[in-house]
Amino acid sequence: MAIIIQRKPLTNYLTSTLVPLLFQVFENTADTTNIVARCYKIDQNTGVETSLGGKFRLANVPNINYTYQFDASEVFNNLTKYTLFDMPNNQQLGNNSGAPNLYKVWQDVASFKVVVKFQREYLDATTGLIVLDPTEVSSSIFYVHEGVPDRRWLTQRVRSNGSGGSIFNFFQFKYESDVTRKRWFTNYPIQYNSGAYQSFVNIHEEEQYMLMFYGNQQGAGEIRIRTYGKPNGEGVVLGTHAITTTSSEKNVSTTCVGFRDIVNGFTANVGTEGGNFANVVSYVVDYLINAGGGISTFTATEYVFNVDRGCLKNKGYLRFCFKNSMGGYDMVSSTGKYKEGTKNKFQNFEQTLGYENWKTPMAFGNSNWANESITEYSVSTQFMKPEYAKHFSEMFSSTQVYLRVPNDGFLQVSNNEVANSNREQPYYFVPIVITPATAVFDETTDNLTQLKFKFTRAVNQRQPRY
Repeated sequence: MAIIIQRKPLTNYLTSTLVPLLFQVFENTADTTNIVARCYKIDQNTGVETSLGGKFRLANVPNINYTYQFDASEVFNNLTKYTLFDMPNNQQLGNNSGAPNLYKVWQDVASFKVVVKFQREYLDATTGLIVLDPTEVSSSIFYVHEGVPDRRWLTQRVRSNGSGGSIFNFFQFKYESDVTRKRWFTNYPIQYNSGAYQSFVNIHEEEQYMLMFYGNQQGAGEIRIRTYGKPNGEGVVLGTHAITTTSSEKNVSTTCVGFRDIVNGFTANVGTEGGNFANVVSYVVDYLINAGGGISTFTATEYVFNVDRGCLKNKGYLRFCFKNSMGGYDMVSSTGKYKEGTKNKFQNFEQTLGYENWKTPMAFGNSNWANESITEYSVSTQFMKPEYAKHFSEMFSSTQVYLRVPNDGFLQVSNNEVANSNREQPYYFVPIVITPATAVFDETTDNLTQLKFKFTRAVNQRQPRY
């Protein structure tokens, strides 16, 4: 009897590599000894298949004859690694490209097209050897991504990882009559207000903001941005701007919709929005999808941005970007206070002086052979509502955290290339390491929370060696 795959991800579904990705195979031919699995990545442009991790013999399911199981999550997890530096088309956060140019599909970077193929091993009666049957049986083609909803959401809503449904079912921006609002790839707080699911963000006029999402199946969608002259998206709409998204239903995508992204990416309606959007007090970001018949409908949690034009010079301002548990990138700011210091990490050695050098004043005995000057920050954030403090603290468990630093080389050397680089990319995002066990939650009687933590630069200053 041929191999029958009883359990597998559904065709074109996005699955997670952080939870079990199970396959179940049935094969009851008498001479079968084992089932062998092999995982493949499929290049989405060329269709070329690349084998990952070799071949794996499957384990029998206890107490069930002729049935085998395979968990492919760890094999594909070696594939789904990416950093902020891997942003498609060599774009980097911190530049002035603007919102339309910063919409990116992370195809073959953060989400991959894959397949699993199975073969049977059997006992060759002629030779008495175990032989691999060349006939392969393929699973459905599906997609993998390294990210997973929070534990509560997993318990309440996620019932499978691809088979019978998708772990990202309530995240895919496609029209469904019974699901009017889907989630972006973030755990940022969502509020329910009079039938609307909204997330509120205070955004400084010099800040970017990245959102990751899972594309639609109804063709091109639209990220719509509406500007207002009052806070919280209230009052009359001053202007409407849009980013057209491709039909990338099988891959995750990102868009940058911070106020700096909007100013650099769109032309303001001077009559209502003012020059460089000077009259804009708030703006709303939403996602529209074609529901059929030319009718568009909103399908994502609504993001409401309140623009802050306050001076940052007298605040302990730090801007962070971190990879969240969903695999997206969240951006948060601390405007409390911080201290910056330097500690030196020495490596020592003792050099034998010998008889002649005992009387030489400049000769070394004990010496510091090498030194690394480590920049260390101690941060106390502003006081926040508990739900926002909880989201901010997700950064402490992230394996990728970045700090925004100015691209200020033009202040140190007069050079056209350096000056142009600053105009194109005013900021860099550099990796940092949060010191373990330093996060402290400080609560007040007003039910507000302050976070305290320490971090160091991932790359530090090296000093000349002895």
